Amino acid sequence: MSNVLNFTRPSRVSKQSCPSGDPTLSPPDRQPFSQVEVLRMNATLEIAGAITLLEASHLRIRKMAAEIASPSIKAKLQGDLRLIEQMLEIAKSKASTM
Repeated sequence: MSNVLNFTRPSRVSKQSCPSGDPTLSPPDRQPFSQVEVLRMNATLEIAGAITLLEASHLRIRKMAAEIASPSIKAKLQGDLRLIEQMLEIAKSKASTM
């Protein structure tokens, strides 16, 4: 008996796991993703990215609104920000049901 282990190069393993190099294919033991599933996954990622960007912009605007001295302008801007918050919550709930 020998103490030598079987060694497989990492490049060979990666080539075997995805022979065509097509990212739409799942591992060999499963069926390939359908075009609809790929589109749905891409759309979900795009929506999540857009929501994250909107949340960051919203926080930046809220910080700037806190520095406004005029009470009437500040009140209108805060009302608009509350509306944006409600729209973001609706977008998040719709995105989570996709």
